[in-house]
Amino acid sequence: MSGLKRLSHNLFCIVSLGLVLWLSFLPEPINSRYAGIILAVFCVALTVSFLADKRRVTGISRDKIGFLPIIYTLYLAVFISCPEEFNIYMRLILPGPILYYLFKNEFLFVKNKDHFFIVIVACAVPVALIGILESYFKINILYEIFASNILYKFFNSTGRAMSTQGIPHVFATYLGVCLVLSYHLISKSSNLLNRLIAIICSLSLMGGIIVSGTRGLFLALVISSCLYFVIKGKKVGFTVVILILTLIILFAKPAMRSQVLHRFTLSGLTSGEVFRDRADRYNVAIKMSAAHPIKGVGLGNHRFFYETYKNEERPVYGRTPDNMYLLILAESGIVGLALFLSFALLLLAKAAKYIKSNDIVLALTGGIVVILLAMLDYDALYWPAPFYMFWILSGMLVSVAQERTDE
Repeated sequence: MSGLKRLSHNLFCIVSLGLVLWLSFLPEPINSRYAGIILAVFCVALTVSFLADKRRVTGISRDKIGFLPIIYTLYLAVFISCPEEFNIYMRLILPGPILYYLFKNEFLFVKNKDHFFIVIVACAVPVALIGILESYFKINILYEIFASNILYKFFNSTGRAMSTQGIPHVFATYLGVCLVLSYHLISKSSNLLNRLIAIICSLSLMGGIIVSGTRGLFLALVISSCLYFVIKGKKVGFTVVILILTLIILFAKPAMRSQVLHRFTLSGLTSGEVFRDRADRYNVAIKMSAAHPIKGVGLGNHRFFYETYKNEERPVYGRTPDNMYLLILAESGIVGLALFLSFALLLLAKAAKYIKSNDIVLALTGGIVVILLAMLDYDALYWPAPFYMFWILSGMLVSVAQERTDE
């Protein structure tokens, strides 16, 4: 490996570690304040990566999957019309293809790829424990003292934990992705002690997901776990996961059962009030997209156009369809949604070719499926952890698939 390639790889490892630590332990919304610095670091790392091997630059035109995020990013840039839209674009749109190509270029040369999974899962465990303690003691020191979060008191009053992630939904999504990666570590552990540690980490992540009280993510996790263990040929593993989640629900302290865990009961999952509220907000997004079919209403503008289509007093943070796909349709138009869905479908099609023969592809696909399903439940890609994890896993997956193709 040449000096520049070695520099590129070392820089990639440092940036990756820093990114995981940043997402895990710097509470939202504080971490968003440093998004500009993080983007600059990504750009430097990607530039060095391309300079280390110029064939990577020419390979962009041959990457049918990776070309779509570039088109999507450029398409959205054309319609930016105000500073607020530009801010969202720089924080939660532009870093996507940069991360994708950075991880696609460099993850290929990581000798022990499981080490990446270990770092991600190890950082997620303290995040889960913070959430569990928050649910038990009804207090989160991070938002009581260090960070301001307008949603903290509301969710705290319901007993739903958010840990460092700003809202329970993001907390659960982050842990859900890491939980699927932990399945891979359990199956690949070479000795009993390592496997026991991986299992304990998985149990911690499960506990964090439960105390978040996030029903959509719970169902997404069940589907993703089913996908993982059935393809892996270990149906017993899936049964054990469901049994553990059930036991956690049954034996949680009574106060927790009455508040958070009721959301996972049949009556909580089929609440008519929830469906009616979602249907109303879906209807607003559909009307909005029908009135602005091509370019949408602009990034972040759904909440400002909300009252135009529904005469209802609702806090700004509640003016969302709670469905990322509908939000993309309303804010980016039909073209924006088509580009994103095309990327997601091509990515899954790529994964399907290797998912049975490569355990890493299977784990990465499981994590991506968690995020794609979570997007049905809230505006996942407008929050740092799901956004960054989606593009990181996507780049890793294509990199591993490319490695298999080269073989």
